[in-house]
Amino acid sequence: MAGLVEARQGAVRRAGEQPAIAQERRCVVECLERAVRRQAAGVGAAFQKLGEARHALLYSARVATAAIVTIGNELLSGDVVNTNGSWLARRLERVGIAVRLLAVLPDDIEEVAAFLRLHAPAVEVVLVTGGLGGTPDDVTREALAATFGVPQVEYPEVAEQLRARFRREPDYVSPWALLPEGSRPLENPLGGAPGFAIGAPIPPSGRRAARWRWF
Repeated sequence: MAGLVEARQGAVRRAGEQPAIAQERRCVVECLERAVRRQAAGVGAAFQKLGEARHALLYSARVATAAIVTIGNELLSGDVVNTNGSWLARRLERVGIAVRLLAVLPDDIEEVAAFLRLHAPAVEVVLVTGGLGGTPDDVTREALAATFGVPQVEYPEVAEQLRARFRREPDYVSPWALLPEGSRPLENPLGGAPGFAIGAPIPPSGRRAARWRWF
């Protein structure tokens, strides 16, 4: 625009210049000015639309929701701090998943199953933690099987991997391959017993046409 201002100033009729030539110079300068204004207006409108789109994306984007369920009598008694629950909550929030519920339940299969049936439909993902190993109070696998009303079945590929890793105690680790029927094993590189994911349509209730997921 500065160059156009100088051009306009230079468009003043010079001494001895023919009127037609001076008029033509002024027309050229004015045409350039109008073109620059139109371009600036177009850029401004484009930026405005971009800002509106960004605003809509930020404030209307759907946020996934989750619940965290930790199982253990030692957590309820206060003997052990629920560090698993807080760690999971931070990790979920970090990846943009909003935690709506964080609960601690006793080592009771039916109580865990009833709680999950009641609260799981309100969120999209439920993470359950509390023991997958061979001690009597590790009831996570049993509780999830009870939740879905399915038996536990041995997954041959999981059993084979466990026996290969724990050659000295094959009988001890074999039960870890018993997972709820229809679940998907999740490799556990930091421990022994595998995790698993399981999902099924929510019973018809009109609340949400989504799927449950447990890890």
